Amino acid sequence: MVQISTQASASRIFPVTVNSELSLLEMITAGQYDEVHADVSSKQFLNTSCNKTEVEIQLIHFGKHMNSDEVLQQLEQMGLRPATLAELLAFGAMYFNKQKKYDIAALGSTWLIDQDNQGVTYLTACRTAAGRVIRIVDLVWTPRKWESDFRFATVAK
Repeated sequence: MVQISTQASASRIFPVTVNSELSLLEMITAGQYDEVHADVSSKQFLNTSCNKTEVEIQLIHFGKHMNSDEVLQQLEQMGLRPATLAELLAFGAMYFNKQKKYDIAALGSTWLIDQDNQGVTYLTACRTAAGRVIRIVDLVWTPRKWESDFRFATVAK
């Protein structure tokens, strides 16, 4: 297991099969997500891989507000890389209820909106007026301060 800094806590290891032979739409369908941000599309997030891989996802929780650069720097020191969108979607499909507990970001796939801003995907959930919990693939713009309750999907280097 990766050595974790005193500022972060890690979840157990989550084995995930990532099928990059699937299109982004097929990955989203496989995960049975209820809603997907309109800009989470193959136009913005290209899938450059064409294979099936096994990865071990670890969710890292820093428990404090941090910007993306700080998170990436800490992950680098921990010997981890941020998960990609394909890895995040596969994680959400296999561990259906995790995003109902906390938001999970994938800093490994970004959409360059302009020179200063990037789109980053994350899994979240919310309760409808009827009381049903829906699972969402959402998008946020960075740079930003991540809320202290976010988890970051990571893979060992």
